[in-house]
Amino acid sequence: MHKNIINGALNIDVNIFCQDIVDAGRAWHRAASGTPLYGINAAKCVARHPDGLAPYIVGIPCIG
Repeated sequence: MHKNIINGALNIDVNIFCQDIVDAGRAWHRAASGTPLYGINAAKCVARHPDGLAPYIVGIPCIG
């Protein structure tokens, strides 16, 4: 069961949800790649932080 309401709470299938997010990201990339705003924002969107992302995560690599 995915994207339905049970007792007032949204119920999602994690595997389907994650695939939906990946698919949406790929579709956005195809549509936006090469535009001026993409060039400005893509580098800020997701980055690897080898020493963490203080003050939230410190001392271990993370992606944020």
